[in-house]
Amino acid sequence: MKNLLLSLLAFLPSALFAQELVFECGGPESKRPELRVVLTKSAGGFGGNANVDGTDIDVMVYPGVKSLTFLHIGSGYTMNYNVSLEDHSVSYTGSGSKMGFGRDTCVKTVGE
Repeated sequence: MKNLLLSLLAFLPSALFAQELVFECGGPESKRPELRVVLTKSAGGFGGNANVDGTDIDVMVYPGVKSLTFLHIGSGYTMNYNVSLEDHSVSYTGSGSKMGFGRDTCVKTVGE
């Protein structure tokens, strides 16, 4: 029974990563331009894309407990978006030239 439970738990994150997910976050009223973002997790892997205020950047996507983390490490800065899979809120933290933090809401437009 224990092995069955562990097998099911191991399957859940892989099922989540088998599909593409798209979150449209923020909007024109967002106080930080970094929060006007479309976050895309590519199907079947840990890659993705963030369209930040009209600029596309590549991100790595990591699963968390009921969340996804979208991470971009650039030249002299980092951008980190954590999206809750329960209420679709997003938390942003940045360092270097993108230093700052903020919270906003997202709408899941693609994916289950």
